[in-house]
Amino acid sequence: MKSRTYTVISISVIVLAFAVFVVVIYAGSDAGSKSGDKCIECHADSIQFKEWQDSAHAKALLTIQKEPKA
Repeated sequence: MKSRTYTVISISVIVLAFAVFVVVIYAGSDAGSKSGDKCIECHADSIQFKEWQDSAHAKALLTIQKEPKA
């Protein structure tokens, strides 16, 4: 009986780990998009968004995205 319990628990842990892995991969799939792509949909006309585009922070994100991956 103990052996079966450990088997069920082991399989449950593996399935849970796989589910977490899939969620993490899916959540990170948008990481390669340009900075501000999602923001521009709603905030393109706002003063704050235009200030962000002109800021050094926005330019730093673009610079990082252009760097070759190691």
